[in-house]
Amino acid sequence: GIYNPWSVIKYVHERIGGADIERALQPYWINSSGNELIIKQIESNPSLQKDLDRLMSGQEILVRIDPFLSLREIDRHPHGVWTLLTSGGYLNAKYAHARKYRVFIPNKEVDEFYKLSVMDWMKKKVRVDMGEFWEALDKAVVEGNAEDFANLLKIYLENSLSYFDVGYSDAERVYKAFVLGMLSMGTDGYVVETEAESGYGRVDVAVYPKDRRFGRYAIVMELKKAESERALETKAQEALEQIKEKRYTAKYENLGFEIIRVGMAFYGKEVVVRYES
Repeated sequence: GIYNPWSVIKYVHERIGGADIERALQPYWINSSGNELIIKQIESNPSLQKDLDRLMSGQEILVRIDPFLSLREIDRHPHGVWTLLTSGGYLNAKYAHARKYRVFIPNKEVDEFYKLSVMDWMKKKVRVDMGEFWEALDKAVVEGNAEDFANLLKIYLENSLSYFDVGYSDAERVYKAFVLGMLSMGTDGYVVETEAESGYGRVDVAVYPKDRRFGRYAIVMELKKAESERALETKAQEALEQIKEKRYTAKYENLGFEIIRVGMAFYGKEVVVRYES
């Protein structure tokens, strides 16, 4: 990771002054300058969403960077946003080949900035308050009440996917990627898994607390593509039955969790979500 000396000095100063750790740990570097240009690029480039999801889940991505690109040319070049983010310190870059670089988020402070920016982008473009969604997720994991979580999951997918091309041939992959990306943005205290072996098969998506002290429920999700809008309800129920029949919950029950099963069916941009616990 990269550590900003000024931020470290500010932290030490606050601790010497009597502040507790939580109060002293502040995003000093991010707050030291305006981020309007960065936020504008994030908000005006919906196609960035998938790449940002991957970055925030700790992955590296391969992008083109032009170190000689001027600020006035940023908007005219599709790769300009990556040049901006890297030159501004919001991404680290390792040279790959022919102006292609592998980029990644340098530290937790910058990672937090991305999460806040993406949350704001979601509110403006998707009209879903992601903070509200994560509160619903917490409520499901702690109390076993999944109604709000299921409802907001449906709203999120139907609204956000209206901004993207859901290729029908690989629609299930697109939906799964969206669900994983959404969960990865706000689940620091949870484990988010896909294709994990459990029971007699592989789980599409699962999320559960890293420590049972912070929740006693695991959410196990199965996604299915419907052949028509009328088949959505049937497919969602089939997804629930598949979780039970193939004992996808076995791994999480062995970890000591109670289970919330979520079956999702989609046709184009129409989504049905059913759940049971």
